[in-house]
Amino acid sequence: MSLGWRTAVAVSAAIAGGGYRAGALTGRAALTATTVGTAILRGGGPRGGALLAAFFVSGSALPRLFPGARRFTSDAARDERQVLANGGAAALAALAAPIIGPERALAGIAGALAAATADTWATEIGSTAQAPPRLILSGKIVAPGLSGGVTTRGNAGAVAGAVVIASLAGTLMREWRLVAPVAFAGVGGALVDSVVGELAQAKYRRPADGALVEGRSDSLDAQLVSGRAFVDNDAVNIACTLSGCATSLLLYELLRGVSR
Repeated sequence: MSLGWRTAVAVSAAIAGGGYRAGALTGRAALTATTVGTAILRGGGPRGGALLAAFFVSGSALPRLFPGARRFTSDAARDERQVLANGGAAALAALAAPIIGPERALAGIAGALAAATADTWATEIGSTAQAPPRLILSGKIVAPGLSGGVTTRGNAGAVAGAVVIASLAGTLMREWRLVAPVAFAGVGGALVDSVVGELAQAKYRRPADGALVEGRSDSLDAQLVSGRAFVDNDAVNIACTLSGCATSLLLYELLRGVSR
C-alpha cells in the first residue's frame, strides 16, 4: 500500500523538520531528507517508511547504547550530500515501484537501508574497539576512523545492523525467506564500502605531522597520496547503498524463481 503524495510529503517534512530543529540536519539537508522520505513513502508505503525510520532511529540510539561510540565521527549536522548518500538508493528503488512492482521495490529499499545501517553500525560500534583497525584488503594498521579500516567489533556491528533491517523487512513483507538475502545484501554493501574506501577514497598526507586524513579541509597544503580526489566518503557510501540495493533485488528475484 502506497501513500498519497500529500501525505508522504507531510510526514516526511514533519520528520525532517524535527531533525533540523534538533540540529541533526542542515536546512538544505532537511529539504533533501523530505524529498528522499517522500519518494520512499510514496513508493514503499508505510512499510518503506518503517524501514527508513529503523535506519535513522537505530543510528541515533547507538551512542547511548555504546558510550564510547562516535569517538571518531563528527557530531555536526548532516548535509544534503550525506542524506543522499545514505537514502538516495532506497529512494530510487521506491521511485521504480510503478515499473518493477511494490514488492520488488521494497526488497530494493530494504537492501539499500540494510547496507546503510550495516555501515553505520560498523563505524559506530567499531569506534569502541580497543584493537586498531586494519585495511580490509592489505591488512595494514591504520588510524581509527580512516576509511577502509575494519575491526572485529565493527564487523559484528555490521552484521547486527543488517540483520535488524532484514528481520524488520521480513516481518513487514510477511516473507521470512527474505531475511537472509537482505541481511547478506546489507553486509555485502558494508564490505563494498570498506573495499572502495581503501582503494579509491582520497587520502591526503598532512605535512605538519605526516598523518593521513580524508579531506583537505584538515590541512589545505595536504598532498594526495592515494585514491581519487573526487571520491570522498559520500561517494563511498553511495557505492555501499547501491550495491546493497542491487544485491537484494537480485537475490529477491532468485528467491521468487525458486519458489515458483
